[in-house]
Amino acid sequence: MRRARFLGKSVPWGFLAPALFLVPSLAAITGCGEKKPEPTPMLAEAAADEKNVSSAAENNVYAQAQPNLLSRTIFQSEGPNGVAIEFRDILILPGKTADHISLPGAAVLDVSAGLGKLTLGDRSLDLAPGVTVSVNSGQEFTIECAGEIPLELRAKLFLLH
Repeated sequence: MRRARFLGKSVPWGFLAPALFLVPSLAAITGCGEKKPEPTPMLAEAAADEKNVSSAAENNVYAQAQPNLLSRTIFQSEGPNGVAIEFRDILILPGKTADHISLPGAAVLDVSAGLGKLTLGDRSLDLAPGVTVSVNSGQEFTIECAGEIPLELRAKLFLLH
């Protein structure tokens, strides 16, 4: 019979093999002596007049820019060579059309949600998430929301000073 050295003594392999399997198995089952997590205490109830709303949400809400078109500015910065950069979110509700839209600078419009159609002169473009279109400064266009959810676009404006 083959023998192995275990803790400085010669022992038969038949004894060593179960011990090598049993010790790690017991450690895994018992969790190596880890403590059970303590429960998180409940928060105290809010008072009836307590206001728990972030002030950031109140400062940047959508406003009606023109009929059927809501807008909010989310970023403004001075760019190089007298060009200002502005990011605006544009929202058109389902079934609504915003006519005669004109932006104060050249813009790149990215569709983030919803379905619709953009009409620019005699051209029409179907809008869906991921579609991007560019518009010249002062150029009039129409946006129609054809889906069941609002049409959301991000306008990246480049304004000349």
